[in-house]
Amino acid sequence: MAGTRKIVTVHSPVPEAALNALLTGIEDALHSSGASRVWIDGTGSPDMVVMADFAPRTGGPGEERP
Repeated sequence: MAGTRKIVTVHSPVPEAALNALLTGIEDALHSSGASRVWIDGTGSPDMVVMADFAPRTGGPGEERP
């Protein structure tokens, strides 16, 4: 699963407290799953798309793990 991935789309409007908790949880989960970078793409305004970069992980020579 190496490369840049679109993870989730958050549709507007979402109360600020709920949005903060949601995005923090998603970010924490992605980093725990091996994401090297997590960001929000707001070009589809008013919706937000959570994106993440994953580096290839190898379990052995030429073998990629999920």
